[in-house]
Amino acid sequence: MADDAQYPVVNTTTGPMKGFVDTHRLSVHSTVKEQTKGDRVPIRKWLGFGGNFNSGGSNFPVYDPTEFVRQQSESGSPTIIVTVNYRVGIFGFLSTDDLLEVNGFPGNFGLHDCIQALEWTQKNIASFGGDPENVTAIGESAGAFTISILLHSGRKLFQKAILQSGSHTVMSYRQKPYYPIYDKLLGLLGVDPSLPPKERVAGLNNVPMEALREAAGKVFIPDIWGITADPAEQGWKTSVWGQLERGEYDPWIQSILVTFNEDEGTFFSNRGKWWEGDTLKHVLKARGLLPSDEAYLQFRQLYGDDRLSEDKSNVKDLPATKFLLFNAASLWSYDDQTVDAKTAKTAGKYWSSFASSGDPGWGKCTFENGHAVKIGAGGKTTPFNVFKYHKAERDFFYPIVKALYTARDP
Repeated sequence: MADDAQYPVVNTTTGPMKGFVDTHRLSVHSTVKEQTKGDRVPIRKWLGFGGNFNSGGSNFPVYDPTEFVRQQSESGSPTIIVTVNYRVGIFGFLSTDDLLEVNGFPGNFGLHDCIQALEWTQKNIASFGGDPENVTAIGESAGAFTISILLHSGRKLFQKAILQSGSHTVMSYRQKPYYPIYDKLLGLLGVDPSLPPKERVAGLNNVPMEALREAAGKVFIPDIWGITADPAEQGWKTSVWGQLERGEYDPWIQSILVTFNEDEGTFFSNRGKWWEGDTLKHVLKARGLLPSDEAYLQFRQLYGDDRLSEDKSNVKDLPATKFLLFNAASLWSYDDQTVDAKTAKTAGKYWSSFASSGDPGWGKCTFENGHAVKIGAGGKTTPFNVFKYHKAERDFFYPIVKALYTARDP
């Protein structure tokens, strides 16, 4: 294996994260020029970015709402969007018995960040011309999971929700604190694991942010971050799956819009099986151009896993040879962006209609009618019955996934 000192981990996505936790924040994007009492604007609250509670940020370019705000302004529709950053990784979702004993709750810090951001909106958004009684929480992937958790929180945080590519089923929910390498983490940070819980927590509080992040990234544990049951919290003292299936929503939740991409589950599949036999032969033959195993390990160590450990970008200013041999990335530049722009604009209109009235424009979906709309290339829309979509696959997997989750209920 390549040596850490010789081949330091390079952050290829976001740049160094120094101070990130110290500056978690929210932003207000508004086109409201004048405001009058009683004439308030519906609020879109971009609460949740994706990233498996391991990485991400609403300040990433992919989540920039500027174009949507511009389009709404041109259409004459006043718009207020609030975007939020919350703590992720070890800073947001570390859960241990020590934290439960010392603080009275098991962790879930990132979730509480989201709650505080929503409470801030309820308290302050009227000053921007917004309506605190008409807030739509929007989240994608892990963000959609977060919003699902808050559908029965007992706190009046929002009235409508848009769940994109996620729900209460996509992330881990644990009945008790879980961090199996806690003692190892303490040792790496110079905190004696044999100390009492209060002193161990105090020791961690005195560790610099960078040191804690680096230590947490030294060991990979799949699916490590999630929500931990908290007896003091109505919304997640038991599994959200059971609560929502029983219809236990907060009474002020008016409408929920659930969205997904076609066949998006293939992102998590074994994509190597997609290759046709003849094509695969050419791929294997072309591998003669690739570096040796030793060189691969060195490059692998250089790039690391930026979702697990964001570190120094020691080579960010060096010349790149991206297009020398492996120029597949350049193929994306030939995509017709005008088609995607039209698709996005159509989706934006539906989202805006839902945020304003609770109806995206095609009526309420029930178990009887299955009303849904497919937004295709260029914004072309086609109605379909969502309960007939991949029905065989859903019938097979649903009871399996449900059993895994409901078995964790007390």
